[in-house]
Formats: sequence, C-alpha cells, structure tokens
Amino acid sequence: MAASVCKQKCYYCECINGKPCAESWVESCSVFINSTVDITCQLHESYGEANSSHLYFVREDNKLENDNLIVIDQSTTVLQHVVTTDDIRKNFWCKTRTNTSLILGKVELLYIDYYPQEIVNFACIWEGMAAGALQCFWEHPVEYRHPNFINVSLEWKTSSNKPYKNICPKIFENTKCENMTGNVHGPSSFFRINVTNKRMEVTTTTEIQGDFIGDLYGKPYKMENFTVRERYKTAIELTWDKNDRDLEFTIQYTTNRTNTVKTFNTSVLIEDLQTYTFYTFEMVAHYTDIFTHTRPIGLSSDSVYLKARTAQDVAKFAPKVTMGAIEFAEDDRSKVRNITVYWQNFKEMEENGPIVKFEVNLESTGDKLISHQFNSTNASHHTFTNIQSGQSGSIRIKAGTNVGMSAASSPIYINKGDYKPPHFVLEKLNRDILMSWETENTEGVKGYTIYWCERTNGCEKQLKWAHVSADAKSYTVQNLDFEKIYLFGLSMDSDNKSTGFSWENCYFIRNEIPQRPTSVTVQDRNKQSISVVWARPRPCERSPFVEFYILYWCQADEKGTECLLGTNSSTRINSSIIKVDMQYTIRNLKSGTRYVVWLMAVSSAGKQSLEGEKNYNVTTMDSLQSEPKMKSIETDKLYALFIDMHTENYF
Repeated sequence: MAASVCKQKCYYCECINGKPCAESWVESCSVFINSTVDITCQLHESYGEANSSHLYFVREDNKLENDNLIVIDQSTTVLQHVVTTDDIRKNFWCKTRTNTSLILGKVELLYIDYYPQEIVNFACIWEGMAAGALQCFWEHPVEYRHPNFINVSLEWKTSSNKPYKNICPKIFENTKCENMTGNVHGPSSFFRINVTNKRMEVTTTTEIQGDFIGDLYGKPYKMENFTVRERYKTAIELTWDKNDRDLEFTIQYTTNRTNTVKTFNTSVLIEDLQTYTFYTFEMVAHYTDIFTHTRPIGLSSDSVYLKARTAQDVAKFAPKVTMGAIEFAEDDRSKVRNITVYWQNFKEMEENGPIVKFEVNLESTGDKLISHQFNSTNASHHTFTNIQSGQSGSIRIKAGTNVGMSAASSPIYINKGDYKPPHFVLEKLNRDILMSWETENTEGVKGYTIYWCERTNGCEKQLKWAHVSADAKSYTVQNLDFEKIYLFGLSMDSDNKSTGFSWENCYFIRNEIPQRPTSVTVQDRNKQSISVVWARPRPCERSPFVEFYILYWCQADEKGTECLLGTNSSTRINSSIIKVDMQYTIRNLKSGTRYVVWLMAVSSAGKQSLEGEKNYNVTTMDSLQSEPKMKSIETDKLYALFIDMHTENYF
C-alpha cells in the first residue's frame, strides 16, 4: 500500500474476531468527474475463504461495471473506475463471490467536482461613447458542484507586445467583471481568464484576442423620453431624446407580424395601423462605424418600451337588434302605451373607440321623428312613453364614441296595439327552462323569437334571444343559474311585423307530481247534464303544468257515500296554455239522480296526481222541475236595457 492514500474505517465490515477481512483505499478521495481512479481491495492474510480472483466491487448495492479489474497478487485486486456524478455520496464496497452477503471493505470519494473548464460566451460592454471602463461577462460550460473552491481571475492588455497587467479588481459570481479601467479605446484587445480549483490546485486558462474594442463591445446608453408626439386614426408619431452621437435607431412592433423600422432621426411616423388599437413599441440604438456612419457596430443599447394607442373614430358598428325585441305596456283606458326596445352590444362595437352614448330614434307613421340620445357605456334598452296605441312605425338604434355615432341599426317594427304576443308557459327542468306556446292565428307567421335575461322587472343584464321556425311549439333555454331570477318573453314574427313580447318570470316545475285536485264546483245543471268548473294551478304556485285532467263520475248509492256498482265513467280534458279556468259538461245523465264527481291531474311529464276530492252533492234536476232559464232571462234584461237607452236618445 502506498504511503499517502485515502481510506476510511468500515464499522460493518467485521468478519474475523471483530476485524475487517480486507482493506479498501484510493490514492485520493478528492477527484474530478471523468477522471479515472484506482480502487484497491486487499484481503487480510488470516482470511482463507477466498483469494483476489474472487473479489469484485459494488456501489451502494447497485450493479457496478467490473470490466477493468486487475489482479495484483493472491490477496489484492484493483478496479479502474471512471468517475461520474452517480458516484457522489456513494460507498464502494469490496465483496467476494464466495460469500456475496459479506462486505469486506469500503471506500467513499469525498470530494467530486468538474475539472476547471475554459469559459464560453465571452463578451464585454463599453457603455457610452465617453465611457472609461469595460464590463465583461462570460459563462462556464459546467455547473461546478463546489463553487466556493472555484476562483476566477481576468487579465487584459491592448498590445500583444505588452504583458498582462490590467487585472479585474473584483469578480462577481465567477461570471462578471466590472470597472475595468485603462485604454479601452485601443485598436486591439487581449483577454486572459483563469479558472482555478483551489482545493485541487489546478488552473485552466482561456485566451481571447479581438480588434477595436468599440467595434466589438461599444454599447450606447438606452434612450430617454421615448414618447408619442402625435396620434392619428391609423398612425402614431414617436419621438425620443438622443444622448450620444453616431447612432442608428431600430423600432419594432407587432401587428399580424413583427415590423421593423430603422432611422437615424429622433422621431418616426409608424403608419398602416388599426384604429383605436394598442401597440407596444420597442426601441434600441447602435453605434455606427466612424467612417461611413451607416454600418451598425458593437452591442445594442438596452431596450426601451412604449405602449400607445391610435386615435378614435366614429363608432364602427350599431348594436344588434331583432325585429320583435319590443315590450309593450298598454293602458286600455287612455289608448296609449309605453314601448321598451331592447338590443345587444358586442365587443367589436368598440374597435374604433369606447362606446359612450346611444341614440334611439322612433319614427311613427304620419308623425314626427322622436329621437332620444343619452350617455351610457353599456345601455341595452330604452323606453318611449305615452305613444298612441293605434300608431305603427319603426325604431333604429345608433352607438357613439367621443368622435361620432355609428350608422343606424336595422329597423325594429312597431305594430298597432291589437297585434298581441302569443301565450306561453314555462317549465323548469334541472338547469333548463322549457317554453311552450299556443297560437290561435298563425297566418303569415315566419317564426318565433324567444327572449330571456336576468332580473325581476326589466333586464339588469343584456337581453339574449333565439329564433325558431313557424312550426315550432317549444324551445329550451339551457344551463341557467336558478340562484338568479330570470325573465322570459316570446314574440311572433312576420315580414316587417312582430307582436313584441311581455315578460314572465313564474314557471312550473316539470318533474314534480301534481298536487291532489280540489273538489269540482257545479256551475249549472238540468235534467240530463251537469256543468262543473275548476282551476288548474298557476305557474307561480311552484307546481307542475297539468297537461290534462281525467274527470270521473258515477251514480251515488242510496247512502250517497259510494259509487253504485257499474256506473263509473271518465273522460280526458286537455288543459289550455291560454286559459286557467277549466269547465266541462257531463251529459246523458239520469234526472233527479245524485252523482259523485272527482278529478285526477296528469302533468306534461306524464306524472299522475292522487285522485282529487270527491263532490257527493251533484244532483240532476227532477223530471217535474222546470228547466232553469238564466240565460234567456239575462238576454231579456239586456234587450230591454238596449231598447230603453235608444228610446231615450231618440226622443
């Protein structure tokens, strides 16, 4: 064993009377990555169960290549191993193939790092024409594991005939040298950078030779007061202060591609831009060569940035409209109505500038134009009050920037007050609302428009709408948030004509079971028929919509408490979206007979209620009783009143 080697005590290698069976060592425990080390294992002379040909090495129980094993003698074997980063903080164990569970000896490489490397990406900065100092930068091609043992020095000179005398006063983070003073304006430059591993006492030197320092490393100061001189609709004029001589300026900005403008002046007009659009401008400066002042040399200055917007123009688009987006509130007594028109705003409206006002124009047939202009950034409806119900016409909307108004929207037509919107019902199903409707007169109808928005009375947020064909009878508004309150409306639309709509916010609950109907009420009777009435649930009662009822009746027994066997009858009676009050006449009954009448409700989802309360007090008239003449009596009264009124007027 050599006199100066590195070995460590192994506390778990006892195999003979508490002593190791072998010793392991290396020449040095401080090594470089990619270097080759000799790891030696020597058996103790008293261990006779193996010889050196049985020895091999592992690293922390992981497989280790043993291709380069050298048997020295009967007791000694050497492994020639190339050091890698995998060896860091790992033990090398010596073992024998005669007893693989036994560790004979161990050694650890305590210090592993890279050999000092030549530096890369060397560059310097000579900032400002009047600069008297250099700043130089470089990088290391590897990341040293123990930077505290790495020392870097930089020397430089301006002539090959002179020795290196100028030494960087301080190195920062082993990658930067500042305040290098001397003749930085010389025609040549020579640099020497030394990287030293202090622990291992080895040094690697990188020598760099360059030409005129200004050509290589001249860097202007960044420009100041970079600002906008003038804004136009499609152009921006930029200006800045020049702080040095012989400079060329480069401005870059992005449209649908990156654009570059170069100039020797301290202002430039950037053209072919979009109206009212933000652009980010980046500017750098270069020195130019001292002979022609046209070729950029050295390094570019630090960038300066400016975010600027082109000027506004008149509003580009009018709001979106649809012909039926009108709500009517009519007073039948005074024959006037309030008309609320709705529209949709969209992002592209502000391409030429922010919307700050709206103009709504109502043009009635045979009347003067009514124009209302008001300031707002997001208005989506407007109301005209006290408009004659018999008038028709149209409404158009404009949006405006600070520069001017857009063109008018397409017209929204107003019709006379006798053209009414269709009746509809709303049913809640999970997060959706199903709207169904009935129409009595569909002649000339081209389609329907469904409207919805958030709020209890009028739209707080922008109105939404959807169009369906003339043969549609329902529409589903999906994915609503029922923590909020919604309004719904429906218009029937023709060519240049629409009913407008009225708001509704009550809805039925589709998947619930209908409540048990209450008892029917007898409205009229005669000897062979009985007319009964009842009311279906209303939407605000939070019940399902009853699509139809099954009306049951039977002849009562002698006690009047049960049905007489074999007398049960029933019929289906469809509900109406339009009418809440229900009525039916049971015919072909026996005179002077008591009947039992009751209901069952069936929802639009097909769910049945329990049988309703039974009315046991339904009796037809006796054959000896005279038929009621309520209708003829009422007719006689009205006729007499009519004669009296006209006779009085005549005389």
